[in-house]
Amino acid sequence: MNFNKISDGFGERFKTVLKKHKVTQAKFAEDTNTHKGLVSRYINGERPSGDFILKAVAYFPKEIQYLFFEDNLDFVNEDASSYNSDPQKIILDIEEKLRDLKRVLSQK
Repeated sequence: MNFNKISDGFGERFKTVLKKHKVTQAKFAEDTNTHKGLVSRYINGERPSGDFILKAVAYFPKEIQYLFFEDNLDFVNEDASSYNSDPQKIILDIEEKLRDLKRVLSQK
């Protein structure tokens, strides 16, 4: 998996998460000790830094799947019975995504 593909659309998805949780860019910036101009740049399409990604995930831990891998913010409300994937396949997919994220973060 390519991190550039993962980070495509990150700003729009992050903006959606902020709106869902009724958190302003300024509030997020203040709470995470991030310059609010930097938050704005990432929302407007600049590729996020590893540090910013860690802050976003720490601030919105339940939204990590949406921020990086999903197009649908409401996926968390789906009935778990709708998932029929093999547990081993799910584990392998998660491990692959974690390896990709670690590789990208180590390059920063």
